[in-house]
Amino acid sequence: MGHFLHTMKILIIDDNSTFLMLFQLYAENNAQFEFVYGKSGEEALNILENEKEGNIVLLVSDVRMPLMSGIELSQIVNNRYPKIPIILITGWELSYFSKNDLISSTKLLSKDIGIDGIIEEIKLFLHVN
Repeated sequence: MGHFLHTMKILIIDDNSTFLMLFQLYAENNAQFEFVYGKSGEEALNILENEKEGNIVLLVSDVRMPLMSGIELSQIVNNRYPKIPIILITGWELSYFSKNDLISSTKLLSKDIGIDGIIEEIKLFLHVN
């Protein structure tokens, strides 16, 4: 396996602790990524503020969260950190979202594909084998 100069840091935000715990279990096998976890939009913004620019290569956020939704979070992050791409994940029907809800660069995934599926999508998104 090729060694990266630095692991790619990916920020995972979901208010559901069970989802985060499961994600951590599945993610352990992925040496090319370092996952950073948070439970709210506010926490995501704090983490991004405290990271060196360019450290976090992707934000993956749940859509439905209290206080700040993933859609609101994606809009703020897109304004402040336009280089960070965003994947939104949801338990809702994808058809529920209108194109206007999403920033053009945002990818929307269904939680139905499972955590393995989400991690595969992250790899495809970041062009990592």
